[in-house]
Amino acid sequence: MTLRILAYASVSRSPRVVTPAETVCAAVLLMGINSFQRSFSELKVLEECLAGHRDALHHVRGLCRRARRAGRFALGLAAQRHDPDAALIYEAALIHDVAEMLLWIHFPEKGRELHRHEATHNLGAEVSQRELLGQTFTELGQALLTHWQLPSPLVRMAEDACARESIVRSAQLAIRFARHTESGWSHPDVITDLKDLSGLLGLSMEATRDLMVEIES
Repeated sequence: MTLRILAYASVSRSPRVVTPAETVCAAVLLMGINSFQRSFSELKVLEECLAGHRDALHHVRGLCRRARRAGRFALGLAAQRHDPDAALIYEAALIHDVAEMLLWIHFPEKGRELHRHEATHNLGAEVSQRELLGQTFTELGQALLTHWQLPSPLVRMAEDACARESIVRSAQLAIRFARHTESGWSHPDVITDLKDLSGLLGLSMEATRDLMVEIES
């Protein structure tokens, strides 16, 4: 819904509006409540779209849960750093997995093939994605954001090349941490994540871990 609103506001804005709305609140205010209700009153329901694909529905629900956790971590990090771009960081984390979500929604068989390929050949996720899709989900997501004319700060936050910028780093570390702690905190890369978060926040490892636990709760 976040992505849909931002994309709609970007392509339908008045010629008098030079720059697109960068947040959902700004987008809704820009289009007006009545226009918003008309444009978003007849949306498809996920459970109906995937009624015959229970495994795909399970995957999409899992991605949605992870996106919400990533958004929560991103917002918590932004608040800790008193970042004025907190809303943008939150949205970037929230919509990061959109390409994978769309694949499972519109091409569930392709999603199954990707999972089988990764498991059968014992390959990393990105290697499998390149072999079957020609690019990674991250690259595809960035291309989609550009195609849908989303605000440039959101597109930039999807670029690995910009990872040194603090605003981008906040979003990417939140996404990474949400993925690695999806099934608990036992993932081997969690320690590396905490070290990177510690550097971003200027806190000790222990204080950083306590903060992430507090955000999650």
